[in-house]
Amino acid sequence: DTHPTQSMPASGVTLHSLHIQHPQADTLCAACRSLGWNAQPVAAGAPRLSAVLHTPKGPIEIHT
Repeated sequence: DTHPTQSMPASGVTLHSLHIQHPQADTLCAACRSLGWNAQPVAAGAPRLSAVLHTPKGPIEIHT
């Protein structure tokens, strides 16, 4: 089966950065590593995701 993104037109949007915070940062980091995801560190703090996207209209920030 083809994934839907394979047939969608290019959006011009790319992920520039992703920041993750969680009160149990060490536990979350270990879970990510167990899944083979080693690229993103998790900071200690209140739960939060922050992303910066580059879009055709300029960068945008998204926060939870």
